[in-house]
Formats: sequence, structure tokens, C-alpha cells
Amino acid sequence: MISVLNTVQQPNRKLISVKADLQCEQIKTMLKCYGLIFVKVTGPYWNLVTSGSVPYLLLYKSVQSLRMYLSDCVNNPKLLISERQWAAEDVADIPNGHLFMKKLLSGDLEDTLLLDTISVVASGMVRCIDKQLVDFLPGGQFGAMPSEEDLDHTKFAHSTNLSCEHHFGDLDSSQRRRPNASLHHHSSVQMIKRSRVNLMNWFDKMSSNDRSSLLKNARKEGKKLREEHISCEKNVLNEINKDMSTENQKKGRKRKNDIAEEIENEAELINMNDDIQFVKNEYVAVAYQDNWYPGIVHQVSDDSKTLTVHFLAQTKNTGHYIWPTRKDEQQVNPRFILRHGFMPECKNSGRLWFVAEHADITKAYQTFSKVFF
Repeated sequence: MISVLNTVQQPNRKLISVKADLQCEQIKTMLKCYGLIFVKVTGPYWNLVTSGSVPYLLLYKSVQSLRMYLSDCVNNPKLLISERQWAAEDVADIPNGHLFMKKLLSGDLEDTLLLDTISVVASGMVRCIDKQLVDFLPGGQFGAMPSEEDLDHTKFAHSTNLSCEHHFGDLDSSQRRRPNASLHHHSSVQMIKRSRVNLMNWFDKMSSNDRSSLLKNARKEGKKLREEHISCEKNVLNEINKDMSTENQKKGRKRKNDIAEEIENEAELINMNDDIQFVKNEYVAVAYQDNWYPGIVHQVSDDSKTLTVHFLAQTKNTGHYIWPTRKDEQQVNPRFILRHGFMPECKNSGRLWFVAEHADITKAYQTFSKVFF
């Protein structure tokens, strides 16, 4: 990565920061630890599980060996640097593993930070195994040698629960055909669809009595499984409704606070133009339900309760207005005037006018519209 970054002629700040991190000796040491973990532990284990060469019920041997190896690495971090492997036959070794090790074993292998990091990472992986792979440890459900019958019955089972893209495609197809179907239906369809060849071969080899017994038990246990799936779906819907109710309550409390603020704002906004004497040829900003519009006062009534305003027309550019070809003249109540006394800037030889106070007037309009509109 450093070699690639060195080829950049004009790196930005992010690339400079990444390059500086990669050149830090402490980060290099921690990366060396993670590289050793990959080459010696996670890489071979991943290849072993995903290769399908080990039956599911026989994975306990690898899991127990791996846990014992990591436990030893916690107490003796140098074990990860040695030639000892966590399995007697590392059949799932990563490609070019010896080249990785040759690179990782260069430099100072007695570094305290490296040994401490190995111990910390190994300790965390032991806790992960104890929590997530407990079924394969001694005393677990799959922690001992299974019988030949169990091995034969589960020989088609996958060693991992990772779904491939085909499974997502099958689920998408099933949901499009039956969008309102239950989880029980979709899971049953997927299970039968992907295992139909092995399932039918196994079913054809059974005797007629065994078939009748199997179908009878399937109908009986299928009802229980369906009830469990329906119960799970109800729990999910209840959780969703609960979250939505909580969210609505929060919005309700916020709305009450907003109403209290609106009442205070309304008292101020109603009386904000009572003492103002508007004059002819004065620019004003008038609030309407959809937006505010600037204009010039053409006439003021004798009682000062009505103004005749010639309005400017909006343009595509924010804050810029033009005088319309056809005069736009309206009678306006002073109560709806947001701002007065400003002077638009003349642009393009009088063809375009810019209101510099546009942002402040828009903010005032938002408050005004919440109260009155």
C-alpha cells in the first residue's frame, strides 16, 4: 500500500494521513499481529469450514484444537510465531502461506507491543469461541464423536450458515409470487427447493410404512412449527408497533412544546406592525400561504389599514426578482408584512433586482407561517 501511495504525485490530506499511519512503527507492529493471526488461525479455519471437506458433526475436533491453541497463545504469545499449528494436519492452509510467513517473521519478533497484541487478540478469540461455538466444546451438543447413523443423516448438511446469492434470489422470487405469505411458507419453500434432489432420493429409498409414518409426523410437527413461526411474526409486529407508539408519544410531547412557543410568537407577531407608519415607494416583504414576496408600496389608505403593493416576480436564482411585464398589484393587510425599509440591489441595468436580506426574511417567514398558516 505504501508503494502505491508513493506513486501519487499530488496526494490529498486523506492519502497523506493514511500514508503516515502506515509508516508508523506501532501500526506496523499491530498489522503484523493481525497478519500472523490470519496466516496461522483465521485463514486455515475459514478454508476448512467453507470447503465442505469436514462434516458438520466432526467440526468439534477442529474447534477444540483451535481453542486450545489460542489459550496457549494467551499465556505464551511466541507460540504464534513458532512452527506449531493448531491442527495436526493443516489441510486448509491458505495459498502462498509460506511467503506470508517469511514476510511476517522479518524484523523484531521480541517486540513487547507485538507480544502483548497477540495475547489480547487471542484472548478475545477464546471468548468468542466460548460464546458462539460452545456447542462444539466438550459437553456441548456436538462436542463428542457422533454415531454412524447421525453422520449418515446429516452428511448433506452445510458446515456454515452463510447464505449464497442463490438463496437470496430464491427468497426474492418466492416473495414476489406470494408477497403476503408467512415466514413459515417461505422457509419451507427454500428448504425443499435447494434440497429437493437429495430429499427425493432419500424419500424414494424408504419403505411404504416408513413413508406413511414420516408424513404423519411431518403433519403433526408441522403444525407446531407453524405456530412457532406465527408467534415470532407476532412478536416482531408487536415490537414494531411499540416502537411506533413510543415515537408518536415523543412527537406529541414535542408538538405541545411547539404550541406553547407558537402562542408566545403569535402574541409578538400580531402586534409587530401596529406602531409602524408605512410610506409610499417603500419596499416591503409580504407573507402568503405558499411563500413571501417583495414589492413596493404604491398607495396607503387613509386609515393605514390597507396598502396597495406592486409585487416583483421570482426568478430561478434565489433572492433575485424582476418586474413583471403585467403589473401585479394587490391590496395587503399590514399584519402580513414581514419586513419593510429594505432596498433591493439593482443588477443587469435594472432588469434584475437582488434582495440581500432574503435569508433573514425567509427565516422570519418560516416562524410566521407556523403561527398563522
